[in-house]
Amino acid sequence: ELVSLEIRPEPGLGLPIDDGQPLGVVEATADGVSLGEAPLLAAASVSRDDPGEEQDPWWLRALEAVGRAFARVVRAIFG
Repeated sequence: ELVSLEIRPEPGLGLPIDDGQPLGVVEATADGVSLGEAPLLAAASVSRDDPGEEQDPWWLRALEAVGRAFARVVRAIFG
């Protein structure tokens, strides 16, 4: 079975984001059957970039956040 994840973001989501803020819902399905869904919460606060502050590129930070969210969803659904 192939498990698929669908992320449905909150409408109007934008920066800044507070730690623990709801970002949307993620649903796991297998062969078209819903296995469950869970709220997607921010793991950390995110503010607008400060031009004087050195950070990783936005796309790398976003990819890392999605990876952490995926891991949490899998743990929440499958234990």
